[in-house]
Amino acid sequence: MMASFVVIGATGDVGRGIVGALLERGHAVIAVARNEDGLAALAAEWGNPAALRSCVGNFADDGAAAALAAAIAGMADTISGVVISINGPRQLPGLLALSSAQFQSLVGLDLITHFTAARALIPAIAPGGVLIGIGGGSADFILAGGAHMSVAQAGLRMLYRGLAQELGETAVHI
Repeated sequence: MMASFVVIGATGDVGRGIVGALLERGHAVIAVARNEDGLAALAAEWGNPAALRSCVGNFADDGAAAALAAAIAGMADTISGVVISINGPRQLPGLLALSSAQFQSLVGLDLITHFTAARALIPAIAPGGVLIGIGGGSADFILAGGAHMSVAQAGLRMLYRGLAQELGETAVHI
């Protein structure tokens, strides 16, 4: 095994690009997504390289996050970096058409999954390593059908700023 980068949300548009960029630069990648078929398609797209390993799971809650983090840790001697690139759905009815439970669920798909992934994986990152959380520009504007995403994206900014503040000058960079 070798030093690896973990890409959470590896089969999404942004995640695919990150996986490709890392592979093109000769890095080992552990691609993580919820769907095994999507991960198989990603591997096939790159010719099934030995440097690309896949792990199916999610970060929906602490239990799922702990299980997935343990699986990821077993796939690499060293984790040099983690990139979290996950988002919930867009193109929904307006905010006022959502119930509070629907709104909570939608915001959670963005915000809580980033939180549980960061919380579970920060301890696995090697000294000098990096955690990159990718949200989106919609913290600053609202896309059609995406007001709930804008709320979550603004929260993500503060989440990562808060993590960076709490970690201070430790060996993991946010």
